[in-house]
Amino acid sequence: LDGPSREFRESGATLVIMEAFDRRGPPTLLTWLILSRRGLKSPPDLVQSIYGAASPRTEIASLAELVELAAAQRDAPSISILNEAAFELAEIVRAVYFRLGSFSMPLILSGGVILHSANLRSAFRRACEQLALTFPETIEVPEPAAGALMIARRLV
Repeated sequence: LDGPSREFRESGATLVIMEAFDRRGPPTLLTWLILSRRGLKSPPDLVQSIYGAASPRTEIASLAELVELAAAQRDAPSISILNEAAFELAEIVRAVYFRLGSFSMPLILSGGVILHSANLRSAFRRACEQLALTFPETIEVPEPAAGALMIARRLV
């Protein structure tokens, strides 16, 4: 599974920060973590710094580790972001899973965000269980091509 940072997840960080700022959502540790990391003074500055950048997607992806850090400290909005991302990833897996029929296949996890996010991996495993997705094993590999090669070798 390669979910290269899942842009909605990290942009979810800017959304929960702005909701907290506007008092439409609960306070979040993400506000302090992200503003401090980026040297900003207020949430509106964050929106401008991300979406005014040459590569907003890269800027958004850089927030992933801070979402993980806040979730590890039980920040409810961050946990929600990870749970939503995990369920989205599990639904992507489900789209392929049932096409395999009774063919048992290991789950290959790849991609920097999921490999470096223990909370996201846990939420993803829970989402897979909720969707009745079972795998004989889960293998983590740094590169998607390495995972494809592992599966190809098993099929030969």
